[in-house]
Amino acid sequence: MRPTLLPTSDHGRFCIADCYLVISTTTDDPHLQRYDQTGEKGEMSTDHLVHTIYTWIGSRAEMDKRFCCAMFAVGVKQLLPGARGGIVREAEGEEEDAFLEVFEGVGGILYEDEEVAAESGLFVAERRRFQVKVYEVFVVKGGRGMVRMRVVEPVKGGLRSDGVYFVDAGWELVQWNGRESRSAVRAKCRLLIDVVNGADRAGRAKVFEVEEGDVCEVLERVLPDVEVSADEEVEVERTAVLYKVPSDGTGELSNWIVSREENESGFSRSMLDPQDCFILDAGAELFLWIGSKASAAKKSFASEVLAKVIRQSYRPSYLSLQRITHHNEPEPFKLYFPDWVEPRTESLTQSIRRKLAPVPFKVDVRALYAPHPLLTGNASVIHQDRFFQAMQAMQEANEKLVQYTAFAFERGRFVRLEDFERGGVHVCMEGQYAFLAVYGGDATEQVLEEDVRGVMNGALVLQRDEEFKLGGEKFPVVDSYFSLALKKEEPTTRHCVIYFWVGRYASNVAEKSFRFHARKELEDAVRGLYGCDVNVVHVTQEREPVELLAHWGNRSVIHRGTRRQLLKRVKEGCGPVLYHVRTDWRFKTTRAVEVSCASERLVSRDCFYVGKVGGEGGFLWTGKNSTLEDGRKACSVADRITSFYGDEESVGVGDSEESLVDTVQDGRDESVQEKSIRKSARLLVTKKVRIVAEGLEPRAFWEVFPNGKQPYCTGPMPPLIINTGIEGTVVPTNLPRLLVCSCVKGYFSVEELPQYDQLSLDTSCCAILDPGPHSPVYLWQGSSASDVVIKLSKKAVEVWLETLDDGRRNWEGELATGEVVVDGVISAAEGAESYE
Repeated sequence: MRPTLLPTSDHGRFCIADCYLVISTTTDDPHLQRYDQTGEKGEMSTDHLVHTIYTWIGSRAEMDKRFCCAMFAVGVKQLLPGARGGIVREAEGEEEDAFLEVFEGVGGILYEDEEVAAESGLFVAERRRFQVKVYEVFVVKGGRGMVRMRVVEPVKGGLRSDGVYFVDAGWELVQWNGRESRSAVRAKCRLLIDVVNGADRAGRAKVFEVEEGDVCEVLERVLPDVEVSADEEVEVERTAVLYKVPSDGTGELSNWIVSREENESGFSRSMLDPQDCFILDAGAELFLWIGSKASAAKKSFASEVLAKVIRQSYRPSYLSLQRITHHNEPEPFKLYFPDWVEPRTESLTQSIRRKLAPVPFKVDVRALYAPHPLLTGNASVIHQDRFFQAMQAMQEANEKLVQYTAFAFERGRFVRLEDFERGGVHVCMEGQYAFLAVYGGDATEQVLEEDVRGVMNGALVLQRDEEFKLGGEKFPVVDSYFSLALKKEEPTTRHCVIYFWVGRYASNVAEKSFRFHARKELEDAVRGLYGCDVNVVHVTQEREPVELLAHWGNRSVIHRGTRRQLLKRVKEGCGPVLYHVRTDWRFKTTRAVEVSCASERLVSRDCFYVGKVGGEGGFLWTGKNSTLEDGRKACSVADRITSFYGDEESVGVGDSEESLVDTVQDGRDESVQEKSIRKSARLLVTKKVRIVAEGLEPRAFWEVFPNGKQPYCTGPMPPLIINTGIEGTVVPTNLPRLLVCSCVKGYFSVEELPQYDQLSLDTSCCAILDPGPHSPVYLWQGSSASDVVIKLSKKAVEVWLETLDDGRRNWEGELATGEVVVDGVISAAEGAESYE
């Protein structure tokens, strides 16, 4: 490939499939002229010439033309000493004004079609071409599932309704299934196409599966729409024969037969000797196999022997001839050898047998037979023990706590939380947080209580000049009593724990950044700061350990979005907010989770806080099916939310009713539920938190919601409570239970979630929701759940109802809400759930 100088008449005409090299020469001083000794104008010196090289690239130009154009441009620049203008690249339709000014004298530029493009001087790689073949795939009778391929005439009339055909069109492989074909043959043909595509086409061929009667563009293009010709109706010999090519190429064909197939049983691979050549005669298809160590004489005689074999019997017009070499055999040839086994691969027959062989099916459905985690054995005693054990563990964790610091992990750095964020009580769903807790031994704390109190209050006992840098934030090195005790070799049991909390919608990139980069940096800094071992505990939202819940006061507020968005929202004070306040029955932990501010999100079973950021306060809405304990704990969380958004300062609540939460200033009397909550709430609450009971909402309450009052879930009946007589040991007997069915572990498993919400449902799973013996069971199906998960989940519901044996299996009919109950189950697809 070389550049061609264009005539002046073609200047400004560019073909979109070519590349051009344009040299523009100007002077740096057009008024400067040179005169010779006679006083006449002479030639201008080359020192005043400026050459600008343009490369113009067409949108349809091949890659080799673009490469050569750039290469020639660099060569021209080296040849021209005055090429101070450099090389400027121009593309079709994106030319600069300086380039267009060069061709103003010829009327501008003109684009030409790619038909007039110059041919490339380089060799172009062509894709391999294949002859169109049609194979009939069938199973050998009495061959223990052996599959075989038979070449048939490549016309549409040759496709019978009782057969399965493999159309090999090169880079397009089609499986045609007859209306009356067997499903087992279809499955084996599908496996056969996968093997051919992977071994012979490097997996680049397009695979299609067509049923009889369907229209396929590939078949319409490669197969003529004619019937089988009368000449081809003659029965073709189907008994395969294996010939060995003689050394001299002489003799009768009968003397060259190595073996003749009987009942389509195939041959043995040991018959193929790498030092010889063989011919496999399969009637309409012949294979010439060349051994890797065969002599040149045998290779030359192989074609002559093949010609004799062809003339021996009738051959159809679609006869297929293939010359193959050792270690490069196609799959149709291997099928004639049942014992064919590659060193690193396996034959199609063995692949079919292995894939169709029965495999053990693993499932984990122990959750279907397990009782509720809170109701094992004697419900009151067990729950009482578990609750007091959790409370005792929280108390011990707070007693051993020496120092507690909270950081937000943002953009690979640790940022200390503000004071109003309450050290971890306020977190975000899209954020990551690191909570550093330093624990000390009991004996040490009793000896120097004043020093410990100083560390707990954040005071520094001793400071050094050295500073450690944690992801960009600087924290001074602290010498507390425990570090001094280590220098004096006094015993201490101090240790540090870093709780890395990850929100439900947190970025995976940030979490991986902490795991592989910032974690070690943080561990080294804390180890050097406190001189003790560091343990890192990864915590996910609503799965916090008891120790972290103890440092949070057994309650938390979870906001939507990121921490930056939350702080911006607090500063600007825009928009209403809605928090779903729930208290679980396991550790009595109260969580307020922010949800979309819509009245449809209300649920009669729980409490909700709604208010405007920076507004005149908020409402604490208590559902009719919520308990008094839920209301008392919701008051405490409501105080934290209002304080966070900058409402009036909290005031202490004394014994007199005047110091309790103010009544709703709407001119009505309080409900019984509101009075019960107020009398039992000896907590810090905000003056502007107004408690509203379900059914007695003022007009101002619904005006907070952008969409006003809308239908919401009234929820099931309230849980039946067993009171053991000890405060804090009430036990529910009909708690709703949620079981998630999925195959995320590699097998089908059923897992019960003690603490759950709507966000616990994944689109690739199914869920069993049992509200209790008073209601049918709900089977929720995710939009992306596979058929296997859905089928096994339906079976799991049957087993669940059989295990409970409470009579709900006989429930049938239609509810007042329009839901249909079948065998005690209501099926609910994702996006079509009812309010109940």
